[in-house]
Amino acid sequence: QRARWCTIKDPQSWPTANFKDIPTQDVIVSADFLLNDLYVWCEKSVWRLAYTGDSATPFEWEFISTTEGSVAQNSLVTQGARQIALGTTRLNISDSREIRAADSEIPEFTLDWIQNSRLFTQGVVMKEERLILEAYAAAGASANADGNTYPDSILTFNYENLGFSTYKLANSIHTIGKSAVESDLTWAQDIAWEDYTDPWNARTAESGYPTTLFGSDNGIVYQLNTSGADAGANIEFEAIGVQANPYTNEGREARLEKIQFLCDVDSSGNTFFDVLSYLNTDTSAFQTVRVVCEPVEGSDSIAWFTVYVNAVAAFHRIELTNNDSANRPRVHAFLFYFERAGLIKAA
Repeated sequence: QRARWCTIKDPQSWPTANFKDIPTQDVIVSADFLLNDLYVWCEKSVWRLAYTGDSATPFEWEFISTTEGSVAQNSLVTQGARQIALGTTRLNISDSREIRAADSEIPEFTLDWIQNSRLFTQGVVMKEERLILEAYAAAGASANADGNTYPDSILTFNYENLGFSTYKLANSIHTIGKSAVESDLTWAQDIAWEDYTDPWNARTAESGYPTTLFGSDNGIVYQLNTSGADAGANIEFEAIGVQANPYTNEGREARLEKIQFLCDVDSSGNTFFDVLSYLNTDTSAFQTVRVVCEPVEGSDSIAWFTVYVNAVAAFHRIELTNNDSANRPRVHAFLFYFERAGLIKAA
């Protein structure tokens, strides 16, 4: 709860009177500089250590929030002009003026985490991928031999559009860190041709390129695999869309005729994904269509693929899934083709 400062121009002198306590009973959890100021996150509050210009009292505490803070020391990450940290019921984001929910699209998501393991939550910024990673222990995670339950899952935020996804880790981790590629990739590297999918001049193969590392409690260090190879293992993904109806304000249902997806093509026929269509609040899809990203009318790089739906609902949802190895579909865009339908029926 206390900030201390040295004598001006004498970093070896720390007078006992040179301190300022935060006016709160909260305990300091973590801190980092945001732009030119130091922001301190307590359990239920956030404060800025403001410079006053007064030599007698050079610093004062200014509150940013007295209701939201951070409960995990290593969850705090700073990216550009914002900070993100794990709060008591949500991920909090600060722009230096206010605290708001960073996970508004997934409300109460953090409440599904193992609560007594939140102090092990780790955060890191992957600038090379425009991502923020937060490691957490998901419900059902197994306890370690030492009695603690360490993070077994990763939440990824795209900090440009705030898109998110979650991933299950093969092994639990205790810490996340950054390193860099030590030397350029050479012909002498022990890697099979069929396992290397990036071009030889790819930036990921250059010396100095950033690398994200995970550390486990038993001393094993893992490198996050960001290449195009999957080592023959299935990598499952699920992308679930929003409740879509452009005519809701008119009180009308929507007929969804079709959906078009703009994808990279692959002449081998081994690149595909499944599209599941849902009506209203149904939990079971009424149809599943596989999109195979083959060349269309001679296209050699990118093409539109159509999924016909022809259904009426108060709102529509889609889910994109894939669970296969050596299959890397790339979806660049998608278009919904809606028409007005009848009035929305009362429940």
